[in-house]
Amino acid sequence: RPSDLFDFVRIGLPADWPHLEGFAAHWEKNTNVAAAVDQWFLNCFPRKEPFVFNRGGYQTLNFVPSLATMIFGLVAGGLFRTDRSAKRKFWLLVGAGVLGVVSGWLLGRAGVCPVVKRIWTPSWTLLSGGWACLILATFFGAIDGFQGGWQARPARWLTFPLVVVGMNSLTMYFMAQLIYGWVRKTLQTHLGADYAQVLGASYGPIVEATSIVLVLWLLCYWLYRQKVFLRV
Repeated sequence: RPSDLFDFVRIGLPADWPHLEGFAAHWEKNTNVAAAVDQWFLNCFPRKEPFVFNRGGYQTLNFVPSLATMIFGLVAGGLFRTDRSAKRKFWLLVGAGVLGVVSGWLLGRAGVCPVVKRIWTPSWTLLSGGWACLILATFFGAIDGFQGGWQARPARWLTFPLVVVGMNSLTMYFMAQLIYGWVRKTLQTHLGADYAQVLGASYGPIVEATSIVLVLWLLCYWLYRQKVFLRV
């Protein structure tokens, strides 16, 4: 067993941790290459105590696949700026989406690279990017329709909630990172500690998350009405 050869508890893994096997073991939490880089890199700076591991399994090199996701978004945006027909754009998005989902899933299934969102593994980058392309293609086809072919019914009003967030996407992201917990506590204070259990304990997390997102959306809507948009 891996635990017989290495002290995993020392790097933050419990004794009953389900270890990865085969080639996928290269991605084991806090024992992978990126973790080793951080144990060198982060200890190059003055610290009260030597850096050994990150409890969440995050590493500095996680920014590489994260940047790949951002580049996928830039490529998709560039596609819409081209002179290609709407139908051509639609099918390119569908093709890229299918390719991303299948390749990401196969990498995880084959044990080459596990699909892990937390540390944004390459397989997750492909899988999530593929789904994003498919969803984008769905919205594009349903709302804009195809030039020279079928035309979707006017449904722009259905996208208004997304427009509000899209116009202040950075604001929504910052609020989700900075005041998500505060909004949760505030809702519990005013609506009761068990307000999210209205549909039962099983749906509690869904009700709570939906309520918090609604509050954040209303804040974005107020900014939208005031024509205040945070941009870079």
